[in-house]
Amino acid sequence: MTDCECKVIITADCVWRGEKRIGLKRIVDDAMDKCKTMGHEVHSCVVVNHSARLAATHTTNGNGTTNGNGLSNGSQKGPDKNEVS
Repeated sequence: MTDCECKVIITADCVWRGEKRIGLKRIVDDAMDKCKTMGHEVHSCVVVNHSARLAATHTTNGNGTTNGNGLSNGSQKGPDKNEVS
């Protein structure tokens, strides 16, 4: 961010990595503060509200594991199980 002297950052509020929720906005805020101490100020941060969609699609399977597509094991649709609506 400092090297390219960016003016705008686009990020999501959070993301799932495996079973762990990562707060991207907090990470970006910390990075923006660090840039400011290094002499560069980012003017704008655009945040995509991703958490609401993730909460609706990040489910727990019967065996306690999660999948990010919102489908439990065996609930996939389509004749070849690759077609998901």
